[in-house]
Amino acid sequence: MSPSIPSGSEVTVVPCVLSDVRPGWAVMVRGPSGILVHRAIAATDGRLMLWGDAMPSPDGPLDTFEVIGRVIAVRAPTFASRFGRRMRALVDRVSGLARRHP
Repeated sequence: MSPSIPSGSEVTVVPCVLSDVRPGWAVMVRGPSGILVHRAIAATDGRLMLWGDAMPSPDGPLDTFEVIGRVIAVRAPTFASRFGRRMRALVDRVSGLARRHP
């Protein structure tokens, strides 16, 4: 869902059913490749059409039982979460050196 929802973001999701879904909503679904968040572009005839913001084309239609919920909040990843444990360890090491050698 980048750029709207940067990779690694935490999302808050509220349960919903297909009849609640509106075009433009970011929704969490269980698809063939796992759980993902994409934008709803249509919800008709018991099917949901999605399109990831950075994708060149829409996803295939999904059945209603695959809808998990609607994204209502996004928390962008922090510096440490984006670069993982190695970067966090490096930052800790550098800040420790700075405290010892002002």
